[in-house]
Amino acid sequence: LTNLDDTYNELSRSIALLLHADGCVLLLASADGTLAPQFPAHGFSQQEMAGLALRVDGFDENLDARCPVRSVDGLVVTCTGPWNNTPWLVAPMRAQDKLVGAVLVSGKQVSAFNEDDIRLLSILSANAAVIVQNAILFQRVESERDELEAIIRNTSDAIIILDQDDRVTRFNAAAEALSGWHADEIIGRSWEEAALGALPAEGHSSSRFLAEVIERRHPVPYFESLVMTRDGQEREVAASYTYVRSAGRGEGMGVIIARDISKLREVERMQSEFVSMVSHELRTPLGLIKGYASTLLNPQLNIDDATAHRFLLGIDGASDRLAKLIENIMSVSRIESGLFRLSTQEMDLTKVMAAAVNTARSVAKGYDIILNVPRRPVTVEGDRVQIELVMDNLLGNAIKYSPMGKSVRVELRKRGGEVEVKVLDQGIGIAPQHLPKVFDKFYRVEGGYSRRTPGSGLGLYICRSIIEAHGGRIWAESVPDQGSTFAFVLPVSQSQQAVEAAVGTSGRDELGG
Repeated sequence: LTNLDDTYNELSRSIALLLHADGCVLLLASADGTLAPQFPAHGFSQQEMAGLALRVDGFDENLDARCPVRSVDGLVVTCTGPWNNTPWLVAPMRAQDKLVGAVLVSGKQVSAFNEDDIRLLSILSANAAVIVQNAILFQRVESERDELEAIIRNTSDAIIILDQDDRVTRFNAAAEALSGWHADEIIGRSWEEAALGALPAEGHSSSRFLAEVIERRHPVPYFESLVMTRDGQEREVAASYTYVRSAGRGEGMGVIIARDISKLREVERMQSEFVSMVSHELRTPLGLIKGYASTLLNPQLNIDDATAHRFLLGIDGASDRLAKLIENIMSVSRIESGLFRLSTQEMDLTKVMAAAVNTARSVAKGYDIILNVPRRPVTVEGDRVQIELVMDNLLGNAIKYSPMGKSVRVELRKRGGEVEVKVLDQGIGIAPQHLPKVFDKFYRVEGGYSRRTPGSGLGLYICRSIIEAHGGRIWAESVPDQGSTFAFVLPVSQSQQAVEAAVGTSGRDELGG
């Protein structure tokens, strides 16, 4: 017997039958000397045993007359609580000279328990002690195994266990998520078969290294490798390998623990590219400023007023570019440090859009920038400076990635309790696989045009942080070579909703130019 409930039930039933007793209950000893009844028990319910307190007090000939308990092998039990006159016969359960508990039987008159009964109970209790102790140990092992199984099953790291013949015996949920393969497809196969398609082509350094590690069975606390997922994607993983030798005569097992570090490496690459980009972005305007200023300050050069004015405009433009880059970096720092705060007030979003478009028109010559907003004011609770920054970034990107002569449209529509703003361009567009990432920090779409276009990879990240801080949401839609749409929504102010409810205006306003 391994299940404790089954063990208690079968032992108490068998002992009671062998002694022709009405009832039998097993009790387990605790460190403080108490004996706790274990259920199920033969002939007794938990309600019947409620209030019964039993203690192991050592040998005592003077038993309480109200508690007619006859001891076996020198074990004396003191009983307190609600008792009837039912006699008990008690015998200790000892294993390796350690008191495990006791067996209590009842249902006969004390005189009816003869010496044969006592000898039989002594033998039965000794055997019961071994059986109970083994069942407790087995349950403890089972519990520990279940805990280990739960850890392996639920850990975020991929765990792959190989047997003595290097066949896969465990392939947890994290390993399934990492590889794209289901455990049923992998378990039972050799590691070479399981790795077929999961590792780079034979001869790749990752494949050779892992083969050597498993063959030699030497522990490797850390190594990095490439994994090919079921759908053909490459993932970078950090892994360890340990060969666990059995303490007994059983066979050992190999344990591979792996963690997907693709995103970490991607962030590291983006940070490296960001440092390189910022260095370039700083160097270029600083070079212009230095060049123009040095030329203007050179006494040996005779520069006419028109040229000097052009140089000063160049210095002014380069300074604006530097200021914008520094402001973006500072904005990111405030966002990530938790110091970013909005200074909100009620504002007419149509005026904010108009001002942003006018600014863009003044600096982006050769582009047709169209504004469509409602004729009536549309008010929101927001930080005007931050919303203007969002519009400057979205319009700047639309112009930056659109060929000269193309149009850029800004639309504002009120939809129920929200205001939707769209910036639509006719530029190079964005491939579908890049759309979910364009608002990530440092992310820039790969491509020749993007590499030739200056940018920090921070603008859209800042836009998303600002819009979400206002309780809104932002997204992008695009068709490559046809253009992109960047849109966000903000909640309408409570005063605007109250006015609309009073006058009965619809959720959509007529657009004006």
